[in-house]
Amino acid sequence: MSVAGADGIVPLDTLIAAGKYCNEYRTEVTYDDVYSRMGNVHGAPKTDAASWEDGVTHVYSWSASTGEYIFIVFRIAEDGVEYWSSMSNTMGLLK
Repeated sequence: MSVAGADGIVPLDTLIAAGKYCNEYRTEVTYDDVYSRMGNVHGAPKTDAASWEDGVTHVYSWSASTGEYIFIVFRIAEDGVEYWSSMSNTMGLLK
């Protein structure tokens, strides 16, 4: 659901809080949830999101100006909603 050209840059404290939320709720989390927790900042698309078929994955990144980042993989469900599938981040960011 991101927009083309989105940079996904957010304040570090926002990035950490949203990442911790994703770790806690995992598969219940949607792209819209993350977008809201990131202060209504769209993630920077890391994959071509042209396909919205069930089971396809989309990857987005959010980052702080200091270099920390979170990559989140979302799986497309039958209803067309992007649900959290997995996440990677700067080492130690979410401790």
